Amino acid sequence: MATKSIKIETVMHPFPHSVAAGLNLQQAKDMMAEHNIRHLPVQEGGQLKGILTDRDINFALAVDKVEAEQILVRDAFTEEPYVVHEGEDVARVARKMAVDHIGCALITTKDESLAGIFTTVDACRVLAEVLSGRMDQ
Repeated sequence: MATKSIKIETVMHPFPHSVAAGLNLQQAKDMMAEHNIRHLPVQEGGQLKGILTDRDINFALAVDKVEAEQILVRDAFTEEPYVVHEGEDVARVARKMAVDHIGCALITTKDESLAGIFTTVDACRVLAEVLSGRMDQ
């Protein structure tokens, strides 16, 4: 049975919260807690630089054994995150995330500006909606 492609731009979280590379990890942790999220795109000078995850924060704090206020985001984030353009097919993105154990995809516009984020939680939501018939395939 042929299925219609679902584009990532229709299921991503648009305009995600992001963090500046010069902020400290405590500020990033506070932002994550306030918005109940686990991933923050990192931007510097309007450019997407990477992703900071709760795992990145916990690792940096365990290794450096200092307070979160003493470490900057730029010293803890993951460079070269998984980035796709907003017209990408959700099936391809989800497959890549599953195969490579990636927690999120950052979505960009044609001019490489950050447009959204698609996380494993979003992938589960889409799967549930498709399987329950609430989303056209």
